[in-house]
Amino acid sequence: MDNTSAALPDGTWNLDPSATTVTVSTKMMSLITVPATLAISSGSISITDGQIANVEVTADAGSYTSAQKKRNDHISSADFLDAAQHPTITFSASGGTTSQVSGQVTVKGKSTPLTFNVSSHNVEGDRATFSATTTADRMDLGITKMPGFIIGTQLDITVAAEATTQ
Repeated sequence: MDNTSAALPDGTWNLDPSATTVTVSTKMMSLITVPATLAISSGSISITDGQIANVEVTADAGSYTSAQKKRNDHISSADFLDAAQHPTITFSASGGTTSQVSGQVTVKGKSTPLTFNVSSHNVEGDRATFSATTTADRMDLGITKMPGFIIGTQLDITVAAEATTQ
């Protein structure tokens, strides 16, 4: 059930890393959509008065997974995410609504504004599911290797999360 207009119960909601998925996709050669996932290592969403008060999410930069190991290794390398030097990607927001959250994403030590549109949330007891999407220019995120035709610069990001309240 999609109830994005309904108020969320106040409290702190901890993301379940085993049930949370971040999917990132871009175009290759301007034709082929290449999807990949990143693992969330931790995250929380604080709700006050039915609105988002705070969001903290950490992803493992070395967890980039697509259909090709060679691509995975290259994206995790210094050419792109530089997971050895910058092992985490973080998103932090200090407010939002049940339909939109704006904050800062930090990739390779560089912070950039990013807004997620919350497409759905559902709460059943002490469990909640959330879906949110955004589009980012990887050049703005400091991921500048091979811009343009070979690897697209637009990243479509979808987060499907499950959380429990404390």
